[in-house]
Amino acid sequence: MHACLPRSNLHGRGAIIIRGIAARISQAFGLGLAAVALAMVSAGSAARAPASLASGVRGRVMQGPTKPICQVGDPCEEPAPGVILVFSRSGKVAGRTKSNQSGAYSLKLRPGRYYVRATHTPLAKTLKPTSIRVPRGRFSRITFHLDTGIQ
Repeated sequence: MHACLPRSNLHGRGAIIIRGIAARISQAFGLGLAAVALAMVSAGSAARAPASLASGVRGRVMQGPTKPICQVGDPCEEPAPGVILVFSRSGKVAGRTKSNQSGAYSLKLRPGRYYVRATHTPLAKTLKPTSIRVPRGRFSRITFHLDTGIQ
């Protein structure tokens, strides 16, 4: 019975479970065991693929200094709400995201290196970092800092 099942990437307990379920379905519906098993393995792989390939960037946008003299223990930086971050690659805009009230942002991007600029920043002059790397299959956590120019 097991020899007619298609070869798959499943091994051990996962393969045994698939074989058992496929056998029950094939008996109940009069379908070929190999066809049922192949359909099950294919459907399971397709359902998991997008989640494992998700990548992008998330974090916070902060602005500062917020006052001319900063003292130890007294924050001199604050969240920057409403900042639009523009991510470009090969000279083309790949995505945009806007920071919320607490400065948080998130954006799905394909893996690779991006240049970043900020728009809608009335007080801030420069953004750092200006270049980021998005790894394959996960989100990078990056805090962007906007220099307000206060001295």
